[in-house]
Amino acid sequence: YRLLAMGSEHALISLGAKTLLKGIKDSIGS
Repeated sequence: YRLLAMGSEHALISLGAKTLLKGIKDSIGS
């Protein structure tokens, strides 16, 4: 259970990081 929680937490973190990076790229590009 703990491993599953860590895995989903990591997935959320990387998803958030990708979204953040995309937002930064979009603001630089525009």
